Amino acid sequence: MCTFKIFDKAFIFCVSIFITVEAEHYFRLGVSTWNHDILDSFSVFNKRESLDYFSDTDLDVVEGCRCKNGRCEKLCVKERNGVCRRTENVCVCDPEFVKINDETCIYCGCGKGFNCTFYHVTRTCVCPEGFYIHDDKCAAECSESKSCQNGGKCVEGRCECKLGTSGAFCESLDGCPKTCNQPLLVECFYDDENEEVSCRCKNRSLVYDIEKRICKPCPCGAGSCMYNDRKLTCHCDPGYQEFNGQCRPCDCGRNGRCEINKRGEMACHCKNGDFSRQGKCLPCDCGHKDAKCETNKEGRKVCRCPYGYEDILGKCIKMNKVDRKCLCHPTANCVETNDDSNEFNCTCNEGYKGKNHDIPQVGEECIDIDECQDSQTCPDRDTTECVNFKGSYMCRCKTGYQPTDKNADPRKTACEKYKISWAPTGIVIGIIVAFIAISVGVLFYLKQRSTLLSSTSGIEMQHADYKR
Repeated sequence: MCTFKIFDKAFIFCVSIFITVEAEHYFRLGVSTWNHDILDSFSVFNKRESLDYFSDTDLDVVEGCRCKNGRCEKLCVKERNGVCRRTENVCVCDPEFVKINDETCIYCGCGKGFNCTFYHVTRTCVCPEGFYIHDDKCAAECSESKSCQNGGKCVEGRCECKLGTSGAFCESLDGCPKTCNQPLLVECFYDDENEEVSCRCKNRSLVYDIEKRICKPCPCGAGSCMYNDRKLTCHCDPGYQEFNGQCRPCDCGRNGRCEINKRGEMACHCKNGDFSRQGKCLPCDCGHKDAKCETNKEGRKVCRCPYGYEDILGKCIKMNKVDRKCLCHPTANCVETNDDSNEFNCTCNEGYKGKNHDIPQVGEECIDIDECQDSQTCPDRDTTECVNFKGSYMCRCKTGYQPTDKNADPRKTACEKYKISWAPTGIVIGIIVAFIAISVGVLFYLKQRSTLLSSTSGIEMQHADYKR
């Protein structure tokens, strides 16, 4: 046994020599090379060998030429001064084959359309520019037009594959889980985020339940479902946030960040210079160039007005010279009357009312209006439910429904049923019904046959008694 290297890979080959003395000298050398899953067998014959091991049907035979895996062609074998002096029939190998002696060609195994060379029992693939040897075959180099798959990275024309993938372009998934056992409904894919081979439903509207190994509707609503460490998580669409396994509307506009608190209430965190109102972040403008607009802890707009001005309903209003006293409750606003009485009327901010009157009286506290007490507040109470919060409210979809317009005013949300494909379920039900029908038919047939056989036996017994 001997070893040698080709392309920095170790080969193991055995050489067997058989010498037989006959009337005419005969010599045969058999060589086999092995590498990975490829096994090539080469046989080298001396010029006296006549390929007696092959029939004429396996060879191309022409006068003075016999050719295995090729054809005999008349070629110039002696030339002088540009003139051919002698021609002979010579064995020419078929494409993808290489000649190992005058009469024998063997398959290269370098891939479709690629040839090789053979020298001293060594087979070498001949790969053109733009190709390289990969797993003993010619493979194309990666590039922008021929990119690596499944998260692989192209480095100097070679794909560096991630764990669990292989191939010249990382196209093969080595570790496809055995849990993907429903080829009609489930397929393997490479999860770039978790860097692993996983399962997913071919119907993208469904999500693959890793624990139950079934495809089921995604409960997230306005978003997609994913399993992370065997836990179902929702990847919500823009303008939505996950809460208790569902994507709920949460959009404060371009100038704010929206979040849903533990109670399921929407809250806007606005950028400096903006304030939250009715679920949106709006520019904070007090109507005076020297005024400073701020928001308090509750997110309400507060104007810091210059001397001689007062914050009235979010605007800096000029004060009269006469000293005025406002007797409204701190939660209410004082609004100057249009007459000369120099008095104020009390008003509440939008979404609030007086504790005992719609318009607060002097000293009366302003409280939040619960719009959800009115069943007509939301467009369709069968598909939506009302959620009240301080100063405003919102309509959200009930379980099993989704918004028809994601950009609609949260107070005017309209909902529709989830669009779920029931085709796979229908096919399964159809198969079950057909199986039950066939089973009932077989049982009925067996019962009828048994009855018929019993009747026939009785008649025969009666006939026998009659003969006696």
